[in-house]
Amino acid sequence: MTDPPELRPLRVGELLDRTFALYRRTFLPAVGLSILGLWPWILATAWEDSQGPPNGLLEFAWVSFRQFFIGQVATILAQAAVLPLAWDAVRGVSTGPGRAIRAARSRLAAVATVALITGLVIPIALVAVVPGLILLVGWSIALPVVMTEDLGGPGALAKSWRLTRGHAGRILLLHLILFATMFALESLLALPWAAASVLREGRLPDWPLPSSVQLPITAVAAVLTTPLQTCGQLLLCLDLRVRGEGLDVRQRLDALAEVPPVGPVE
Repeated sequence: MTDPPELRPLRVGELLDRTFALYRRTFLPAVGLSILGLWPWILATAWEDSQGPPNGLLEFAWVSFRQFFIGQVATILAQAAVLPLAWDAVRGVSTGPGRAIRAARSRLAAVATVALITGLVIPIALVAVVPGLILLVGWSIALPVVMTEDLGGPGALAKSWRLTRGHAGRILLLHLILFATMFALESLLALPWAAASVLREGRLPDWPLPSSVQLPITAVAAVLTTPLQTCGQLLLCLDLRVRGEGLDVRQRLDALAEVPPVGPVE
């Protein structure tokens, strides 16, 4: 067991530093759990690509909604598996993939509720842009709340909404940086294809890349960056609890050091 870190209100730069440190500490098992959660989305995306482009605006809208929903649900399932691992690491508790899977399974009903509500409501709200962004921010820590407290899906969404109020700028900046990390990784993974195209044809490849190339790139980037985003969400959740509830996290982490990886922090 290692000593848990002293937690206090953090600036965005400090949150990022701790996010990447936690990501490095849990990298291998977290990536394995990420694969476990994301494989249904990868298979569904491959099937969608095999069907060819949609015909007409309505079919395009339906396909886009379906892809977002499946991706949202799969991402939440992957994050739910990774979160107990990261939460144990924050508390300094010995952990592993098996322990994380058991913890995620014990909260499966609440996780499924959050996945269904966010997967159905957010893509519809994003059509109007601003309402979608408001929901993305307001529900951004619902999953860490589910996995670290004894709350169901609706209760976790409500608590996330309350804790994130007044912090939209910090939350959007943090997620923008983490999203940029995924985009940068995708670009890096596409470099060999671009280099091969230049050597073979004397020019850069056409954009967008063929789905047979783009899907593996996107899948690898998602598998590698989902644990990073999960670590960021967990630390953001704890930070907002410190700010919003005056939570003495260090004392509570010490008290929880010997208990199972999920449960109320109170």
